Amino acid sequence: MSKTEKRARGDRGENAAVGYLCRRFYRILSRNYRAGSAEIDVVAKRGKTLVFVEVKTRRLNPGDSSRLTRPAAAVTRDKQEHVIRAAKIWLAQHPDPKLSVRFDVIEVYLDPDEACDRVTRIEHIRAAFYA
Repeated sequence: MSKTEKRARGDRGENAAVGYLCRRFYRILSRNYRAGSAEIDVVAKRGKTLVFVEVKTRRLNPGDSSRLTRPAAAVTRDKQEHVIRAAKIWLAQHPDPKLSVRFDVIEVYLDPDEACDRVTRIEHIRAAFYA
């Protein structure tokens, strides 16, 4: 898969994740927030909770044994540390001591049989990791 195709698939997943969050009354504060080399896919708020969201999108073919792991497995400790570093910068730029902070992962699954990358399932893992 080319870098352009991978980016388009990631964008589709992020758009699906944002739609999912909005339907659940999260307010989207930022998308693709960059702080140096670190990036946060989505920064959202719901009630008194600020949520930093990492989105992982995969086309999972049930017959492909190399793809049996969940998309969230790609959120390694190194990736978590990048997100946490960016979140600390976000919090320094947007201080609000009344908000609690949470780090979530949203998995977006794509239909393995469709060229158009139709979203078949979204899994929201709340408090997937901690700072």
